Amino acid sequence: MTAPTRCVTANGIRYAYRRFRAETATPLVFLQHFRGGMDHWDPAVTDGLAANRPANLFDNTGAASSSGQTPDTVEAQADDAAAFIQALGLTRAGLIHATQHAPSDTVVTLLPCRPTPRP
Repeated sequence: MTAPTRCVTANGIRYAYRRFRAETATPLVFLQHFRGGMDHWDPAVTDGLAANRPANLFDNTGAASSSGQTPDTVEAQADDAAAFIQALGLTRAGLIHATQHAPSDTVVTLLPCRPTPRP
């Protein structure tokens, strides 16, 4: 699946993202590791998981085509992801997070979320 790269701004950060698939179900947001971008996702994974749902791949703050300083904590990365989700106008999303614990071990987790800013 090919989708154009779009941009949305939140908290002064320009986030690059791609959205594809149906618009009728709870959307998925694909999160990467600190310096990973949307192009690091394997289309076999994203297309399969998004077969019946809208999918949003994005470059988090400071990664690839997004602006800003790369966050240095997981909490800051999560805050930036929440800002991106809110900027898209989503009130619900399923989060897909990929992390590498070892060179040959990739973990993907699906978490339901309602983006809520931290106080």
